[in-house]
Amino acid sequence: MKNEILKKFDRTNDGLRDALMSEMEDIRAGVATPDEAHAFAELAEKVIRSFEAEIIVEKLNDDRKREQYERSEKVRKREVKRLRLERELNQITYIQSNENDAAA
Repeated sequence: MKNEILKKFDRTNDGLRDALMSEMEDIRAGVATPDEAHAFAELAEKVIRSFEAEIIVEKLNDDRKREQYERSEKVRKREVKRLRLERELNQITYIQSNENDAAA
């Protein structure tokens, strides 16, 4: 095992990248053994898979939000059209009613 102080890295994509680069430097310097490097690489792969899963979930959520917005816009447009038609019908009915009253 390494005879040095534990290194701290941010728990972000950048932190993972820094940790991977640090591990490569340790291998080159002979500080890390091949077994340690292999174990680290397997752990890094699992972390990367978790990042990928988060990205997929976020994209799905964004897609759902976009679809919900598009559906609500369609409903809103139909409602606006329905209200316009209803107003026109009321105007026509009002005009016909006045014409009938005037004819009587």
